[in-house]
Amino acid sequence: MARKILRLLAIVLLMAGASLALGRPAPVLADGPWLGYTSSSLNVRAAPTTASAVVRMLDEGESVAVSEWVDGDVVLEDNGTWGMIGPGQYVYSAMLRKNTDVGPPPPPAWAHQGRDWIDVNVTQQTIAAYAGDQLLFWAVVSTGRPRYPSPIGTFQILRRVENETMTNANLSFITDNYVVPNVRFTQYFNTFGAALHANYWKTENSPWGVPTSHGCVGMKDADAEWFWVWAKVGTPVVLHY
Repeated sequence: MARKILRLLAIVLLMAGASLALGRPAPVLADGPWLGYTSSSLNVRAAPTTASAVVRMLDEGESVAVSEWVDGDVVLEDNGTWGMIGPGQYVYSAMLRKNTDVGPPPPPAWAHQGRDWIDVNVTQQTIAAYAGDQLLFWAVVSTGRPRYPSPIGTFQILRRVENETMTNANLSFITDNYVVPNVRFTQYFNTFGAALHANYWKTENSPWGVPTSHGCVGMKDADAEWFWVWAKVGTPVVLHY
């Protein structure tokens, strides 16, 4: 009971404009490409494969603007996401980091709902909670990788499971095999398994702010818990580029 009261208090404070450490409102980004930087020196290749020619090299900490995420070689673990940074120029996503010092761009006018709702910007890899047009909370996410993209459109939370084991067993369109126990704060928004949920197994080889999931919107534990407490069945969820 005490824990639930503390969670509700945190939401009330945030809605009142209090500055919390996680995902607080911030200046918005202009619409445009995904902006980030390299975590180490990085080859720019002519195609999203390690066998393609090296076009040039980026230094550690160099700014990167990704115009499109594409499927390519799986170089590290379960990450086959590459970023296109120009015509015939591709970089592997494991060495990219998203800029997180500013918040998400404003959602398109058509996305706005006249009540509490959730905005997911697939280009910028951000999630935001709104009360009408008022931004309450935002966080960096990882949506579906190019092979298994997150659905685009307007949905609503259909069901919620606080702790479950996720598996591909009943998802015929996913050929990757996985069984992941103790997935927390899952909120399904379509009938094909797409959901908001915590992603505790993410590693540096599959960084936040890069689309690497099997179609879900993965979040850090604290961010997923925030949305779990705030949202409910029926809350609209809008995904767009």
